[in-house]
Amino acid sequence: MVAARDSAKTPKLPRVKVDSSSQVTKRRRERTTFSKAQLDILEAAYVDNIYPDIHARRELALQISLSESKVLVWFKNHRQKARQQKTAAHGRDMKSSIIETSHLPIATQHV
Repeated sequence: MVAARDSAKTPKLPRVKVDSSSQVTKRRRERTTFSKAQLDILEAAYVDNIYPDIHARRELALQISLSESKVLVWFKNHRQKARQQKTAAHGRDMKSSIIETSHLPIATQHV
């Protein structure tokens, strides 16, 4: 049991390759490109549930021919994108309300 916990804490080493000049370089993972059909299915599932469980993710993965981990990361990234857009929209709303009220006279207190 202790060995399992220790192995979980062990940091993963970056993937490296040695080129012809004996220099070690990191290999970059290829970016996944989703097709329109895959995106349509993922976005429809996102509308239903932004936190799908493992069974729903596996079912989606089989349906769109991707790994479950790709589906998991897509949902994670999509939730983050939605949060950023909501924050940006809130910032724009606040800025526009400040501009709209900036033409109003400042109330002064008469003593």
